[in-house]
Amino acid sequence: MRADLLRVSTAGGSVAVRGMEAVLAASGPGRVRSVRMAEADLALEVGVLRGGVGAGSGAAPALGSGAVAGAGSGSVEVALALPAVIAVVKQALPEGAGIEIGAARLAATYRGEHLGFGPSRVAVRRADETVTLEVTPGEGASRGTTPLALRGKLPLGEGTPSVELEGGPVSLAALGVHDGELGLTHTREATLEAHLRLELSGGAVHAAGTGALANVSFLRREVSAREVHGLRLGFRANGEVSLDGSRLRLSDSEVWIGDVKLAGKLELERDAQGTRVRAVGGVPLAACDAVLSSIPAALIADAPGIKLEGTFALTHSLSYDSAHPAALALSLHVDNGCHVTDAPAELSPERFRGVWSRDVKGPDGTPMTIRTGPGAPGWIRYDDLPRTMEIAVLVCEDGGFFRHRGFDFRAIEMALKDDIKAGRFVRGASTISMQLAKNLYLGKEKTLSRKVEEALLTMLLESKLSKNDLLEIYLNIVELGPGIYGIDQAAEYYFDAGGKELSLGQALYLASILPDPTRTHFEPDGKISPRWGEYIKKLMRIARDVKRINDEELEAGLAEELAFRQGSGTPRGRDRGETEPASIEADDSRFLDGPGDGQGFDLRTR
Repeated sequence: MRADLLRVSTAGGSVAVRGMEAVLAASGPGRVRSVRMAEADLALEVGVLRGGVGAGSGAAPALGSGAVAGAGSGSVEVALALPAVIAVVKQALPEGAGIEIGAARLAATYRGEHLGFGPSRVAVRRADETVTLEVTPGEGASRGTTPLALRGKLPLGEGTPSVELEGGPVSLAALGVHDGELGLTHTREATLEAHLRLELSGGAVHAAGTGALANVSFLRREVSAREVHGLRLGFRANGEVSLDGSRLRLSDSEVWIGDVKLAGKLELERDAQGTRVRAVGGVPLAACDAVLSSIPAALIADAPGIKLEGTFALTHSLSYDSAHPAALALSLHVDNGCHVTDAPAELSPERFRGVWSRDVKGPDGTPMTIRTGPGAPGWIRYDDLPRTMEIAVLVCEDGGFFRHRGFDFRAIEMALKDDIKAGRFVRGASTISMQLAKNLYLGKEKTLSRKVEEALLTMLLESKLSKNDLLEIYLNIVELGPGIYGIDQAAEYYFDAGGKELSLGQALYLASILPDPTRTHFEPDGKISPRWGEYIKKLMRIARDVKRINDEELEAGLAEELAFRQGSGTPRGRDRGETEPASIEADDSRFLDGPGDGQGFDLRTR
């Protein structure tokens, strides 16, 4: 039997076969002695599974999204179907029968992302009540590389179906991966090595083994605006995942990036009642210079030449049930002993001790360059800063500013808790030092590389400048409205006052708009809106509770009537309606150490 072209399509993909020749067995209808195919192309829409997670759309639910329709049914269907498959194979493939494909290609698509493999040689054989599968690189594809073979076994009697991926390192191009897929580039230089075994049992795939990718290059805008080169990744895994995605378990597993390892255990379950996650692990003690050298240069292009010493370690544990989010338990412990020992002159914070040029956005959003720094018009030295303004930013932005060394890991832990409960990013944990690093050195793009650079530059600032220096620079350059930078400009614009003369209420207003200084919170007659006015009063009470101010200062602040230039007009800004104030419910777990009295409060929403 011959067929030049055979094509079959379903909702989840398609198969196209060219140059097929089949020889039927002499005994029994429908029994195949051998099948040869010149080419076979398989296209899959990953995630389009009937009755499983992501049915129809291919979209998996968010961590906190609750019910998963049909979770668990996919594994039951496969478990029931396996005996039927074995029965069909027994009938269709007699002892000694085989199927060969000269050039097989697989193209998988998931949420618009494409990844291809092949051409590969495929051989299927039945012998001794076992069907074997072997997939090896096609003719000429593996020249100059070490073969990577996939071998599978399907016992027709007793036994467990299994698949092994063994071999390498082999280039991604030799496996059929093309430049541009998943953002990958230079696939001829990137290599894959794998020693992995998977077994199908009880509706789940059990996996154990190791794998490594070396010299990987890619360009993905969410990671970096620049092409990343030379990334090394690896894993050691031991775990199982149910066929419908409702259960995942990893035990004693590791992922490594360069020379840095992330070890841990993970259990995840999803069903109609919600999502449950339990995880423990972290980064074992590592040298800071080893951590830094494991980061590709493209991810720290705006912070080049920084040298680190010391050690770094991280441990975490998480227990979460989306049906009971209030019971979330998360602990994060970071032992950050990294410190900067050297940096290039162009990054030196010493230049911020004099006047320098800075690119900012003007009132209409267009770029402009301004001169700023000690000695520039409007600059206020630390000793002349109003005490009220220091109180305001410590209460609203960074209660632990005088305690931490640039990073507030307790605030990060608290932010992660809020993000997990909400199932999305609702709260950040940027310290004043981190915000300053962004403002002084980095652009506005939101990428992974920017966060890495921000961390390095934060350590640089903390190593070279005092806390008083940092606070002085921050309050003199921070954006406080469209085209308004620093508290001197802000005080004049909002309150027709000097930056050294801000009252408690005025200072708290300026600190309260830091998360979004483009919005206005004044009525047409110039008076502060009732909602934002109450918010400012709550901030005052918090300042008293954490002993930043005394009872007399609180009483005077509550009696203050805030207004835009005492009612002289409406401030410029984006007329987008008033934002909700940050949550400030009394919660002892949110109190952080500050200077002197050891108390502060963290309301950051960035």
